[in-house]
Amino acid sequence: MPSTARAVARLSAAAALFVVACAQPGIPPGGPVDKDPPQVVAISPETGSVNVRPRSVLLRFDEVVNERSAPIATSGGRSGTIGGGNGGSFGGGGGSQYGSNQMGSTLGSLVILSPGDGRERVSWRRTGIEIEPRDGFRANTTYRLTLLPGLSDLRGNVLKEPIEVVFSTGATRTEGTVRGVLFDWVAGKHLPGGRIELFARADTTLRWRTTADSLGFFSVRDLAPGTYLLRGWSDGDNDRRVGLRESFDSLTVTVDSTLSTELYAFVHDTLGPRMESLETIDSTALRVKFDRGVATDWRPDERTAVVLRADSSVVALARMVPAAVFDSARKVATDRADSVAQAADSAAQAADTSAAADTAAARDTTGRAAPPARAPGRAPPRIETVREGVDIRTGIDTVVRIPPPKMTRAAPILTWVIEFAAPLPPGSYTLKLNGVKSLTGYARPSEREFRLRPPPPPGDTAAAAAPARPVRPPA
Repeated sequence: MPSTARAVARLSAAAALFVVACAQPGIPPGGPVDKDPPQVVAISPETGSVNVRPRSVLLRFDEVVNERSAPIATSGGRSGTIGGGNGGSFGGGGGSQYGSNQMGSTLGSLVILSPGDGRERVSWRRTGIEIEPRDGFRANTTYRLTLLPGLSDLRGNVLKEPIEVVFSTGATRTEGTVRGVLFDWVAGKHLPGGRIELFARADTTLRWRTTADSLGFFSVRDLAPGTYLLRGWSDGDNDRRVGLRESFDSLTVTVDSTLSTELYAFVHDTLGPRMESLETIDSTALRVKFDRGVATDWRPDERTAVVLRADSSVVALARMVPAAVFDSARKVATDRADSVAQAADSAAQAADTSAAADTAAARDTTGRAAPPARAPGRAPPRIETVREGVDIRTGIDTVVRIPPPKMTRAAPILTWVIEFAAPLPPGSYTLKLNGVKSLTGYARPSEREFRLRPPPPPGDTAAAAAPARPVRPPA
């Protein structure tokens, strides 16, 4: 074989071996597997600095970060879907750039710049992330940049703690704070991960943003003294805007130093409550559930509920009360009846036991002494049952947790009970409701038919045990 042909053959064999080696899956050699998330090595401007006027904020890490990092939720309740506002995609040198309104796996969804106008450019710089407001940083303003949990490296190691940078373009930092809790008013509990924003009425483009934690607590910091509009909502579609069907609450606050408040989010619409379901409790009462909360200051009257027989005659009603009030009163009555019955059973058992003891004592002629008391033994050795806050026997976490916050307002009522003045005979009836007000003050009439069936014949236990079937509105 000529030398040229042999050289070509050797090169082809080497290339084939190279391709096969590259196709082999596995972790590249060179040391232990990297299991640590990216770590910050430099921040510009430095947190806590004043009298700075940067063009952008740059976060540098100890390795290349994933430009498609996705936000995550943590035990602190921070939601990774809270970001800036209305940016788009931007080209430019140094890497891909994303407007901070881009949802899903984009760096913009990890960043909150507060205050901001929602148009920040968020750029990937291989081992860094750069954030730049379109109109630059304003003079004499304190800024807080938050990188939410979710940033990962190329191996998928995720940073699970937020990073915050605070600096001022003026000589001092403003330190006004608004703290509070965001509640889902209709559900009667805190609203985790809700969006919070605050802005001055004179300039609605510059907004301070944060997120509620897993217990609904929030804190908006770095505020100058003044009057602001505070708003919190549940952003179900993650578009950073209050939708028509999304619950929210807003109020005006005056900030001096530190202010504490509460937000009660609910859907603000122009519809009144409508019957979602109707259930016959028995021949004496109906249970009605509405599709939205009833105004807490609304009270039923004789015109609110009307029950008609099949011949259109009116059924006399006793009252309309919240279901919780009705259930509590019924439980008290049931417990009282059970207590009386238990007392009677206990008395009868005591009498039977006493008679049996007297009979046994009369027959015992052996004169045997009672057995001696058992001597106490050695105390058992101590066994470790809790390790690092977890009961190792059951796996139950024994760490004391912060209790969820409680609302200081009364919760809206969804379910009510209508009681009849006297038990109704079996038959068909119609319930008409009018004037039931929603949280926004609107009302609309609604009506439903229901049927009371005759009691099952004696001995029909299956029919007696069958629960009443609720009557639901048509789809």
